[in-house]
Amino acid sequence: MINPQRGLLAVLLVASQIVVVGAKASEKCIKPKEVEADQVRYIETQLRVAALQCKDHRHADLPLLYNAFILENRPYLVRTQKPLISFLKRSGQPSVDTYIMSVANRVSIESSKVSQFCRRVKLAAELSAKTAHPIKLLGLMPVEYRRPAAYC
Repeated sequence: MINPQRGLLAVLLVASQIVVVGAKASEKCIKPKEVEADQVRYIETQLRVAALQCKDHRHADLPLLYNAFILENRPYLVRTQKPLISFLKRSGQPSVDTYIMSVANRVSIESSKVSQFCRRVKLAAELSAKTAHPIKLLGLMPVEYRRPAAYC
């Protein structure tokens, strides 16, 4: 004979596991404002990697273009800091610096596989002065952006 209390206990246990798994999944999801923040930081990081990596005479002005990007887009970089921190805390990342370093490492490694990486980043950096919002540069970045989590 089946014990009804045992069956109810089993159902409650399974239901509680589903709630816990669902809560953990939502902690790792990313909201639209956080995606935008991550994308802006990604663009900045890719420009920084190029400024440090592309040293030949054809790209000697990349550090200046990177600095101009930072100065022109400071309001976006400041405004997007809080949503990015919010996502990183919720998803268990140790810090913004650690996250950005991992992104920079990925860009650096993948840039060696991208044809004309330095030239393409330089063109994007030159266009940044004529772009109303830095997010418009995302499609021009030679190392493709990867969203760090599914949308919430």
